[in-house]
Amino acid sequence: MEITPGIGFAVTAISMMACFLLNVLVDNLPIPSKYADRSQRHKWRNVVVSTIHAVSGTIGGFVSIYFAPELLKDHMNVPSSIMLLSMAISNGYYIYDFIDLARNTKLNNFLPLMLHHTASISFVSWVLVRRKLIGLIAISSCMELNGIFLHLRHILLMCGYTKDDIVFRVNNVFNVVTYFVLRLGIFAYDTLWLCWNWNDVGLFLPSMAATLLGLNIALFIRLIRSDYVKKSAKPMPNDIMAG
Repeated sequence: MEITPGIGFAVTAISMMACFLLNVLVDNLPIPSKYADRSQRHKWRNVVVSTIHAVSGTIGGFVSIYFAPELLKDHMNVPSSIMLLSMAISNGYYIYDFIDLARNTKLNNFLPLMLHHTASISFVSWVLVRRKLIGLIAISSCMELNGIFLHLRHILLMCGYTKDDIVFRVNNVFNVVTYFVLRLGIFAYDTLWLCWNWNDVGLFLPSMAATLLGLNIALFIRLIRSDYVKKSAKPMPNDIMAG
């Protein structure tokens, strides 16, 4: 099935509504006692929905490349209905998460994610309309594998595990390795590729990619400081995943 821009944005709207419904569903399931209070419940709901999105995005990226390996060679022109559909779903999640965080998070914690989501929504929407750069997005979607470990890190802390527990330490190894190799590596590749091909894509997308790379480098530094520099068994008040 061909995913036209109209279908893509319709799927985006459906995905956004589905995320809000999932948010309500999670709110009615068992919640760690520390987050049972109404003022704290949104943190648990948000991280569970974010984890589900990370799984969805990872599957979309790897499956699209499996069925259309030419995406790895031609980042600009190769079509992929699977990737366009996955992108539309992710776009709905980003809009949901932007609204959810804006409603429930302090501005100083929300600002980095606000910039990240704004850049992501702009980038994905451009691709849905222009139907270009699908290969680059497919590669970028593979970084959501790191998102799974990043969100599991937060879930473990919320469930009462400490940073010295073996399950946290094992997850953290996968988290740091996939963050550096996939998230930072792919963002760096995206930025360089877009800068190299700016004549074809314009200056807006390279600047957005550079912004995302900078934000993720800053978050990686915070992650390392939190888990390896500051030896504390308790989660930091401004933990990297506090949003």
